[in-house]
Amino acid sequence: MTKAIWTIVFAAATLSACASYTPTSQPIPQIEKADWTVVDGLAAAVDPYIQAERQKTLFDADLTGSNVLAIQLTVENGLDRAMLVRPSDVQLVLPDGRAYASSNVNVVVSTVGESGSVVGSGIAFGLIGVLVASNAEESARKARTFDYSNKSFVEKYLTPGEQATGVVFFIPSTSICEINEATLRVKFVDPDNAKTDVVDVLMAGLEYEEIPPDEEVNTSERAGSEASDEQETAKESGPRCRAI
Repeated sequence: MTKAIWTIVFAAATLSACASYTPTSQPIPQIEKADWTVVDGLAAAVDPYIQAERQKTLFDADLTGSNVLAIQLTVENGLDRAMLVRPSDVQLVLPDGRAYASSNVNVVVSTVGESGSVVGSGIAFGLIGVLVASNAEESARKARTFDYSNKSFVEKYLTPGEQATGVVFFIPSTSICEINEATLRVKFVDPDNAKTDVVDVLMAGLEYEEIPPDEEVNTSERAGSEASDEQETAKESGPRCRAI
């Protein structure tokens, strides 16, 4: 009985550490006014999070490796009437005309995933490992969803002179590595007559470089065999590039 208890305690400590998420306290920074795009009194500015260190700081994830593009969007209503801005109306438009709608936070979290392995835990600890790992991954998923939701751009009725900011996520069908330029299309809707005004914000210079297949990933904080499996999975499924 004592051995079983210690097995449960050891499994819980080990596997919970493998699949955990701690919301970051890093605030979303302000975007300089000089970088805003203004059309007939309606303004928008963007800041794409393509650098690995910035993704880690704000989202604790390798978004590029999961083919997720996170863009901070800030809008301002310079008109004399209220305007509605919804994340579902924001599009990522590529130079060839392809357009992608923003992705729901739950979809993003599911795509990014957690680092724990339920199958591997079952092999190492049996049924106890499966139960503990599943619980740890579910807790981490909920924490990540809550944090990402708090940082996301939400539907907002902007009164005259009001601003709003937050992150919009995109999961394009094409590889992020191939997107060197794009436009973020933001729609402002007049709630009184449903008239829509559009502000297109150009994002140029989204430069990436390929990561060599044999380049080692820093695994100093991961267990050896588990880290190796995760690296192989990343190489096979996600984009192998990084921002320059």
